[in-house]
Amino acid sequence: MGRKSQPERKKGTDNRVLYLIAFFGIIVIAVVSFSIWSKLNKSPSATPTPLSHSTAAQDKTSVVAQKPAEKPRGLIVMEHRLAINSQGRYVVEGRAQNNDRRTFSHAEIHFSLLDAQGNRVGTASAVITNLRAGMIWMFETAISEYNAVSARVDRIDTRH
Repeated sequence: MGRKSQPERKKGTDNRVLYLIAFFGIIVIAVVSFSIWSKLNKSPSATPTPLSHSTAAQDKTSVVAQKPAEKPRGLIVMEHRLAINSQGRYVVEGRAQNNDRRTFSHAEIHFSLLDAQGNRVGTASAVITNLRAGMIWMFETAISEYNAVSARVDRIDTRH
C-alpha cells in the first residue's frame, strides 16, 4: 500500500503564526494591566471641591494661582444619619475625625433632630474623651424623638 505524502510545510509559516499569537497576547495583557492599574490609582478627594460661579477663563487663571487645599483642622464630622441600632433603639450614628495635631481631652457633637417638615423636635449629643490626633471616632447616641427623620450638626465643642 502506498502512503500518500503530505505536502511539506514551510518552517517559517509556523513560526510567524506563533509570533503573531504571542504579540496579540502581550497586547491584551498590557491593556488589561493598564486598565486595572488606572482604576486602583484613582483616589477620591478627601475634601469636596467647592463649586464656583466663575467663567472658564477665570477658572484657568485661578487654578494656576491657587495653593493646594489645606486639610481642615479640628474635629470633622465625616458622616452622620438616623438609624435603628442592633438593640432596636433609635440613634444618631456616624464618623468624625480628629484632624488636629493634638489629642482632644473632650469632644462633643451637638445635633438638632428634625421632623419631616424641617422643624426642630429635639436635640442629641455625642461625647468622647481622649480622642487622639488623626483618629476616627465611630459615634452613636440614642434619641427618644421617634418623629425625627434627620439630624443636623449644630455645634462641635473640643478641649485639649
